[in-house]
Amino acid sequence: MANYQTEASRENLILGDELFVYAMVGEEWIPVGFSTSCSLSLTADSIDTSNKFSGVWTSVLPGKISWSISTESLMSYAETGYGYFFDKLTKREAFELRFGQVMSAEERDFDLNEAKTYYKGRAYCTNCSLTADNGGVATMSIEFQGEGALEKVTAGV
Repeated sequence: MANYQTEASRENLILGDELFVYAMVGEEWIPVGFSTSCSLSLTADSIDTSNKFSGVWTSVLPGKISWSISTESLMSYAETGYGYFFDKLTKREAFELRFGQVMSAEERDFDLNEAKTYYKGRAYCTNCSLTADNGGVATMSIEFQGEGALEKVTAGV
């Protein structure tokens, strides 16, 4: 049985502060500005194959696979702020995205660490919303639906 209480095992944990969504802007991967959270979801449809031999239980086969990325951020008009996503959504342009770790959050180096595993793919923005609460900083929520395969890039892990 694996021992997850060792110091070496804890070094494999990834802090939420270290994961970002990156968008290709020009020729550069830029993290979504002022991000507060992000998520990557991979889903497989199921095809019902239930029949009389299944009895009271369903049986399934795996179907199509899809993926999505979402991010929450403080609202800004930074390079990858609200205006950037608004413009590309209304022009119906695809995004090249990456989801991965920063070089060093402690040293404030937020470039994508390509020496660690990351995920990449092409996606369309399906939701771009703003929230402005009284007395607080406005926030934005951006959701992407993947087009085609999501690729896992493993390099030097």
